[in-house]
Amino acid sequence: MASTGMSADARKLQEEEIERLVKCRLRSEIEARKAVEATMKRAVQEARELKKELMVMRQEKEELRSENRKATLTAATTPSPGGVTTKEDLHKQLAQEKSKRKELRAEVTRLQQALDDASKAAEQRAVDAQHQVAKLENEVERARQETLQRDQEIRALQEEVKKQRAATEDAKRKLQRAIKDKKDEFQRLLDENEQLAKRNEELQRHVDDTTKLRRQVERAKEKQSSVVEEWQRKLEQREQAFLRQEETNRRELAERQEAMDALRVECQSLRHRIDQLEGELERQSGEHERRLRDEEKKRDDMMMAMAQQQERLLTLKDAGRAADRARLDAEARLAKEAELRETAEAAADAVESRMSNLEQQLSRATEQLAQVDRALQKKGITLEYLLKRVPGPSSNNGGTSPHERDENAPCMAPKKGPSTKSKLAPEKEKPAREPHLAAPSKPHAARLPRSTPSGSSNNNSDARERHR
Repeated sequence: MASTGMSADARKLQEEEIERLVKCRLRSEIEARKAVEATMKRAVQEARELKKELMVMRQEKEELRSENRKATLTAATTPSPGGVTTKEDLHKQLAQEKSKRKELRAEVTRLQQALDDASKAAEQRAVDAQHQVAKLENEVERARQETLQRDQEIRALQEEVKKQRAATEDAKRKLQRAIKDKKDEFQRLLDENEQLAKRNEELQRHVDDTTKLRRQVERAKEKQSSVVEEWQRKLEQREQAFLRQEETNRRELAERQEAMDALRVECQSLRHRIDQLEGELERQSGEHERRLRDEEKKRDDMMMAMAQQQERLLTLKDAGRAADRARLDAEARLAKEAELRETAEAAADAVESRMSNLEQQLSRATEQLAQVDRALQKKGITLEYLLKRVPGPSSNNGGTSPHERDENAPCMAPKKGPSTKSKLAPEKEKPAREPHLAAPSKPHAARLPRSTPSGSSNNNSDARERHR
């Protein structure tokens, strides 16, 4: 009872620790999502501000051009009273216009250089994304090979378990046959002991008869001395024969008693050996069941890791496609409209900032996930097992057991499908609204995995162990 109470307390503490870790994981994911949304909003706001500044600069440039044209026209048409002063003013105005034009040309060249640098950086990031996608595909293939190898190992272990069970069943049958033979021999010895007891009673009756005969001889001694002596001699002979027979019977009884004691000791040793073999059989079967459960858990963990890697691969592919679309849109705009280079530069800067922010957020999220995985592996717990143990909504009947929560988990998990689709729908509409800005894909939220048959088999095995 004490061990079951301690195991229940330990299980309860473990469940509380698991719930706390899951809540921390969800909180960190929510914070990361909020940070990504804030950075995206800030990038969009900065892009809009840059657009406004470019529009203001363009208007100022147009105003300066119109003012210069008006000034040149007025200077050419209106004669001035002093010729020297008007030429000096014209020279000053021309010098100012030349300086302004030089500044504008320098600004245009600087912006053009920045645009070229941004396009090169976007191409480099696209190449890096392709390399990363290839690396992830190799990792997925390696994980698939490992899962196949684990499946082969599981099948080999199952065959070994079947062989060991057959061997234990054969040994058990042999022991039962030997026990039955020993029981039959013990019963036979008991029957012989009863027969010896009956013979001992007969000898005791004969001894009583001899005492009676002795008394009769003593009475007849006075009548016939010769007859008495003859009878005395015969009685002594008979008494010696009886004594010898009694001694032999006693020796036989002692030998039979020793044989019975030896058989009892042997039966006790056989019973002890049978108990030991049964305990060893139970221990081996429990170890094999635990090993099978561990292998099934590892297999489920590998499947979950493959699913997560595939999801990450899809997100990276989406980001690469978004970057390619943004780059193509920027090149098309540069080819079509030379006057809107500043707008294309702003779009490229926005794409670059978003890509860098998304890469930073992705790296931070992967680092946090790796830290959580390492912490859980130190404690001997996997992240997929934690996600399986996430408690569902409370029912009307009050508290539910962990097994009931695991059984309710598949019923609650599919309800998240429409919400995720509704969240992803606005993101797909963003490129149509703003073709010059690449909409980064949001990181997928951690989904609750469906309960597999291995989970139900683990629950059944736990119930059998508690019953034992």
